[in-house]
Amino acid sequence: MNVLMFNFKYWNSIGALLAGIGVTIVLVVLSTMYLKNKSEKTKLLPIQICFYILIILEVAKIYYLIARDGGFNANRYPIVFCSIVMFTYPMFCFKKNKLSDFAMGMSVLPCLVSILFVFLTVGDADLMQSGKFNIIHFHSIIYHLIMFGISLYLITVKLYKFEFKKSVGIAIGLSGYVLMATLLTVFIQGDISFFGYGFNGSPVFNFLYQKVGYFPGNLCVMLLMWIVTFLVYGLIQICSNIKHKNNNKNKCLEENNND
Repeated sequence: MNVLMFNFKYWNSIGALLAGIGVTIVLVVLSTMYLKNKSEKTKLLPIQICFYILIILEVAKIYYLIARDGGFNANRYPIVFCSIVMFTYPMFCFKKNKLSDFAMGMSVLPCLVSILFVFLTVGDADLMQSGKFNIIHFHSIIYHLIMFGISLYLITVKLYKFEFKKSVGIAIGLSGYVLMATLLTVFIQGDISFFGYGFNGSPVFNFLYQKVGYFPGNLCVMLLMWIVTFLVYGLIQICSNIKHKNNNKNKCLEENNND
């Protein structure tokens, strides 16, 4: 509770974030209505645009931080958990390939929960020390809203479908990303979001690290990812099977009535 209060105390733009979530949902609904029957190539156009926006935001943030700090610090590398889309979006948004479905999966479930990271971790630790709205606040809000919106959009326009058989691959991919980011964070001695090696990253994950240690803490994160992935994919698969079974049952009843 103290961790949450700490974040909410210093985050002076919760209202903007909530309004942004509402606007994002409206834009997803409108985009879905307009593009749901279009070709796959056309459906991917909004994701391409958002990918370019993310690149611009990331470059702007890095330039701002270099100008502010007088140099490039180790915690500026885009390997935070939410940076995963910088690697997955280009794997499917330009041209369909063998990794497209996997990349979409890596961009859906993690990004749906990414909006919680804004509330719980806020991003850069120094962001919580400021009461003024700056480019870091703007970057964090827009970046996470785009992730949230694209994850919804991939589902609503039926570019991605949850199937339990995909869950193992997604869990392995997420674990691999966390392991890579963890090792790189240790190598560069950085404090990067919830990979904050010096315990100057996310206060939520710092609490975990201080209790069990950095590497065991990230192992706990990976275990949690496996559990959440299996639960979500499993529940959706069960609901889908029940719906399919009911549809077949109703179809049989209609055929019997017609006879």
